[in-house]
Amino acid sequence: GFNANGIAYARGKLVIVQSNEGLVFTVDSDGVATQVELTDESGAYLVTNGDGIEVHGNTLAVVRNFSNLVATFRLNGPMTSGVLTDEIESDSFAIPTTGTWAAGDLWVVNARFDVQDPPPDLPYWISRVPGF
Repeated sequence: GFNANGIAYARGKLVIVQSNEGLVFTVDSDGVATQVELTDESGAYLVTNGDGIEVHGNTLAVVRNFSNLVATFRLNGPMTSGVLTDEIESDSFAIPTTGTWAAGDLWVVNARFDVQDPPPDLPYWISRVPGF
């Protein structure tokens, strides 16, 4: 299955998501990985199917492909923990896989993995993530 996947750079560290385990890590300049403890109101929170990942200020966004959503978290200063702020779903999502901050919003690419044997003229699109 998928293992380390999305990657971003923030506060002098790389931030990666481990898709199959649903974990997020920071990686320092020496290559040392440290898990970012993600929680929601029930306790530990996993970002299984995590694919794209972005950090904007204190907000961490994890694009969760086959979960068809974007999970957002409020990060602490050293990025050692984050609290779930939203699980964003949209009718415009079709297995989103990566995203980027642009023009003040988060935008995600829809991979269309939901279509078996896609025809050459299958439409693809980028979705603005609501709530930002």
